[in-house]
Amino acid sequence: MRYLFLLLAVCIGQVSLAQQGDKLITLDDLWKNNTFKIASVPGFNAMKDGLRFTKLEKKEKHQEINVYNLAKGDMLQTIFNSEEQKFNGEEIRISGYAFSEGETRLLLFTEHESVYRRSAKYIVYVYDIASKDLVRLSDDKVLHATFSPDAGKVAYVKDNNLYYKELATGKEVAVTIDGKWNHIINGNCDWVYE
Repeated sequence: MRYLFLLLAVCIGQVSLAQQGDKLITLDDLWKNNTFKIASVPGFNAMKDGLRFTKLEKKEKHQEINVYNLAKGDMLQTIFNSEEQKFNGEEIRISGYAFSEGETRLLLFTEHESVYRRSAKYIVYVYDIASKDLVRLSDDKVLHATFSPDAGKVAYVKDNNLYYKELATGKEVAVTIDGKWNHIINGNCDWVYE
C-alpha cells in the first residue's frame, strides 16, 4: 500500500511539473507569427531526370532560375534571367515558378496577393525556355494557374470563374460564367476549407 501511495505521489508531481512549462497557443501564434507554418525548401525544384534541380536565386539587382547538378551541386545553366528577359521593357520580380510537363515552359508567378490562408492571386507570365519568349497570361491577377499536359494551354481561376488560354493563339476561353463573389465560387475553395 505504501508503494502505491509513493507511485501516485511521483506521478502527480511529474504531471504538475510538466504543466508548469507548457505555453498556451494563442491566435497570434496561428495567424500573425506563423508559428506552426509548414516549412519547405524555397525555390528548389527537382527536375524529371532526377539528375538536376532548379533554384530561384536573387542576385544584386536581378533574379535568375538556375539549373544545378544534383550530385555535385555545380551550376549547369541559367534558364531565366530577369535582367535579360523583360516584359515590355520592365524587369519582373518572381515569387515562384512551375514547369510544364515536358519542362519546356515556365509559369512565373509575380505580384503575390493573399486571398485566404493558403490561396494567392498572382500576375502570371508564361516563359518559353527555348525561344525565350515572355508572355503575360492575363491582365488581371489569377489563381491556380496550371499548364495542360501538352503545355499548349494554361488553366486558371479569375473572378470566380474557370478559364483557359490557348498559348499558340492567345485566345482566352471562359469555361464558366456564373461565378459571383461570396455566392458561386468556381475552381477555388472558400475560406472555410482552407
